[in-house]
Amino acid sequence: MLVKIHPWSLAIAPALLVLTLGCGAAQDDRFAPRFEISGSVTLQGKPLESGDIQFTSPADVSEGSEAFGVIENGKYSTQVTAGKKQVIIRSPKAAGKPDETGFQPVVDRVPAKYNDASTLEVEITADAESVDFDLKK
Repeated sequence: MLVKIHPWSLAIAPALLVLTLGCGAAQDDRFAPRFEISGSVTLQGKPLESGDIQFTSPADVSEGSEAFGVIENGKYSTQVTAGKKQVIIRSPKAAGKPDETGFQPVVDRVPAKYNDASTLEVEITADAESVDFDLKK
């Protein structure tokens, strides 16, 4: 069986190959490196039972590189990009009974100065491995 090849396909095939290779080469370089960070979170000297922790900056928001972690028994672990970060810590708990629609009101165990109006800041570096937070009421 004889296969007929059109002359234009010989010109297009190498061009498609170059474009495909060119598009994929920089995929790993488009995001800033992340560093494993872990630590403890205490409130009034006692481990925070549960909650979440967020490391953020204006650059993280625009690049989609904010870091989030879960706090369990006063411990957390997450991956964070380097730089100065605002730290937001939340630990919601049920407050009262659900209403007729099933909505459950909640309050935060953590004072607002550590979450919605957080004043916590930390500098993350490549060699930072542990960052602990001792929150006061």
